[in-house]
Amino acid sequence: YLASLFKAKVILGSATPSIESYYNAINEKYGLVVLSDRFGESIMPDIKLIPLKLEQQLGNMTGHYSKTLIDEINAQLSKSKQILVFRNRRGYSPIVKCGNCNYEAVCDRCDIHLTLHKFSNKLKCHICGIQKVMPTTCPECNMATLKILGFGTEQLEEEMNALFPSAKIKRLDLDAARTRKSQREIIEEFEDGDFDILVGTQMITKGFDFEKVGLVAIIQADQMLFYPDFRSHERGYQLLTQVAGRAGRRQDQGNVLIQAFSVNHPILSLVLSQDYPKFYDHEITERKHFNYPPFTRLIKIELRNPKPQLLTDTCTDLYNRLKSLLDKNYILGPAEPHISRIKGSYIKEFVLKLDKSKIDISKFKSALKTELIQLKSDFSSTRIKVDVDPN
Repeated sequence: YLASLFKAKVILGSATPSIESYYNAINEKYGLVVLSDRFGESIMPDIKLIPLKLEQQLGNMTGHYSKTLIDEINAQLSKSKQILVFRNRRGYSPIVKCGNCNYEAVCDRCDIHLTLHKFSNKLKCHICGIQKVMPTTCPECNMATLKILGFGTEQLEEEMNALFPSAKIKRLDLDAARTRKSQREIIEEFEDGDFDILVGTQMITKGFDFEKVGLVAIIQADQMLFYPDFRSHERGYQLLTQVAGRAGRRQDQGNVLIQAFSVNHPILSLVLSQDYPKFYDHEITERKHFNYPPFTRLIKIELRNPKPQLLTDTCTDLYNRLKSLLDKNYILGPAEPHISRIKGSYIKEFVLKLDKSKIDISKFKSALKTELIQLKSDFSSTRIKVDVDPN
């Protein structure tokens, strides 16, 4: 929009464009230029899958690292190469549970588990930020039977230090570097070769050109592909492809090892082949079948209220209003989102699908605004948030 005001040109550059952008490009709404080769003499990395289930059955796991991955890390270190280790979850362990009474440490205000951060010995909510000291015994039964389940970057870093004591290792996530300055300092140290292994979240995936990286290790790749969101495959493919692209940025071919349980997942196969057009064909077929963008536009309406009954009443009223504006088959909800309570308020949401060929979207948005204003006057304690074309 800004470019149209100033009659400027816009370039959208990405190795993994969104489905909507690529759809617009091949339908000539945008121009399309394809770079089929890497810059200079660098070649695409060699990407391999490691089946975690089989490795566990064979007893080839040390912590969260397979024998194949450990051997490859040692090989890269012997050649004075650097290693990136990617895990899209920070903290030490996302679940603290009692083995005696099944108590689980959850946030008092949000519908989410508290994550253990071992360095500070605290349980933290990654939504509202509340912190508690890690208990030594179960708060419910007073037994010393607390277990930690799952793992994050902090635990991976600890295991790395035990497996490779002579290597210099650092971690890059929001806990290790909260400011842009501290993040930049860690990146610059890695670029300069001041340490050998960088363990991090998606902060390490975007646009970096690390000359000495010979190996990228992705610890549990398939977990990000099973979120209840129609864009989960797209985001998973983008993230895995982007982090894999950090390997072998010069003449030497880089290596990428992907550990996963669902090694036959179609998205992982497409990451291996680095075939974006085939990935696009796979996704666009499903989008069309289920009426998702780019074939429709979405409006998400989020409702919050500290009192669940008032929230239910608001949702019932809104649903009746929406049915007067839109075919009920294009109204999803009211439904509880993945996190159904934040900071003490319960949450429900509607997703509206607008078929551009069957509805005047501008008129619909105007009518919807009128209905929401009336709804707010009837349920003043309910917070209403509208997101047009949600990401």
